[in-house]
Amino acid sequence: ADITVHFTGPVAWQEGKTLPVEPRPYVKYDRRNPPSPPQSFGHNSPTFPSSSAEGHSGALANDGDPQTFWQPAANDADPAFVLDMERFVNIVRVRLSFPQAAAYQFKIEVSDDQINWKPLADLSNNDKATATLDQNAPANTAGRFVRVHFQKAPVNLPIQLSEMEVIGTIKSQ
Repeated sequence: ADITVHFTGPVAWQEGKTLPVEPRPYVKYDRRNPPSPPQSFGHNSPTFPSSSAEGHSGALANDGDPQTFWQPAANDADPAFVLDMERFVNIVRVRLSFPQAAAYQFKIEVSDDQINWKPLADLSNNDKATATLDQNAPANTAGRFVRVHFQKAPVNLPIQLSEMEVIGTIKSQ
């Protein structure tokens, strides 16, 4: 069979002048497991903070309201915030929002069982003030629980977490 293509419009394809299309890898479509786009996890999911200051419970860090926040109790020597996504997720990134820009220092960890934790990111030495942080996860990071383990409070501010969101896809068994 022959196919003849006639171009109309201002620019016609010309051998040696028109840029070729970049090669793209072939990906076979599998109707049993179609790829799913990344989605947001964590909104109104269960939380397990190490402690909470009065009026600043863990549920306020994933309620969708950036004006509310979780804050650990003043005597919490090892403050941490754990989010239960209620399903196993292939994690693409974690987004943290704080009520005000500060140099928060923490580690982000992932677990299947809240016992064994794997590192996602180590910002223990962070000195960059920010109100929102998007942290990409290493390849093949998956789990059900995500923990933000604070190392110390920012200078002249208490630890406060406004929102935590995990972006990823549901992990297939």
